[in-house]
Amino acid sequence: MRSRNSASLVMFASEREAAHIRRLLEGTIRNSDELFELASCYAILMGHTPGHEALRAVSRYQAATASMVDLRFGVASYPQDGKDSAEIVAAALRYLWMARGMDRGAVVFGGAQTGAPVQAEAAANTDKVGDKK
Repeated sequence: MRSRNSASLVMFASEREAAHIRRLLEGTIRNSDELFELASCYAILMGHTPGHEALRAVSRYQAATASMVDLRFGVASYPQDGKDSAEIVAAALRYLWMARGMDRGAVVFGGAQTGAPVQAEAAANTDKVGDKK
């Protein structure tokens, strides 16, 4: 990862095609973020973004898509969830697969405070990575 301060990787799954997802998320993804389509999911790379800010972004994505498509999210952040890009990607994928087994709109994330992944009850109300309100 480029940033040594913080970075987050948001991975999410949907049954819809990439063009539809891009249209739904248009206007919610920052210009500095990158949306990628992978084999079985999507990823948004967020440089200089700590976990709690990534969770706020997930809240925006949920609001933009809630009635149209079911998205489930895995969120991993540097340095809390890994020391390099391979560890961050592995953590985000692990959290995503956990979220896929949960309810509609599930968000699973890790962080220094929890030591283990947790499901976000309300991403918009999260002040710190790992804190649930």
